[in-house]
Amino acid sequence: MPELSQAEFTRAARGAHITPGVAPNVEPVIMGLSSVAHCALRKVHRDPPGHALVYFDRKVAKYAGGPAWPVARALRKALERYIAWDAAAGMPPRVDGIDVKLTVPFGPGHGVRAISHAVVDDGAGGSEARIVLWDELRLRQSSAEMIALPILEAADARYGSGSTTLVNVWQVTQNQPFPVAPTHARGRLTDIRALFARI
Repeated sequence: MPELSQAEFTRAARGAHITPGVAPNVEPVIMGLSSVAHCALRKVHRDPPGHALVYFDRKVAKYAGGPAWPVARALRKALERYIAWDAAAGMPPRVDGIDVKLTVPFGPGHGVRAISHAVVDDGAGGSEARIVLWDELRLRQSSAEMIALPILEAADARYGSGSTTLVNVWQVTQNQPFPVAPTHARGRLTDIRALFARI
């Protein structure tokens, strides 16, 4: 059983069928737009948020009026939503890390190549780790808790065991963030091992 990419794992945790190592059947232009959205997300935490929107608009302008334009518009709304959520969270300006990576093992031959898209100061001596999902697959709290565990492990490995006080799974197209406490994420270990057994 090969390691799962984060994209594969997050899809499987939400009930989608996956074949490890085989990309989902998504048009390349859609994959490209999602990549632009993620690059813009990084800019939210590195530059003034308005710069992220300008960057996104410039990159997708060539799709205006074409068949991919509705997707580009939907992703822009999702980016705006993330910016609004980030502002509402009242987080201090310090960002500890962007795209914090770790391959997290879940038994012999099983693992997830986790990426915490942002790790931010929680204002109380700890950190909030975030993962952002851009696709249309529905997310429930139980799935969010499974998705949160490798993110938690990646952030704790980088910044110290127990340093992560919250994992936020941000499903931007669903218009709802799913906060997960570390104890709830760790409580899903058995479910994650069962998921690997089914794949």
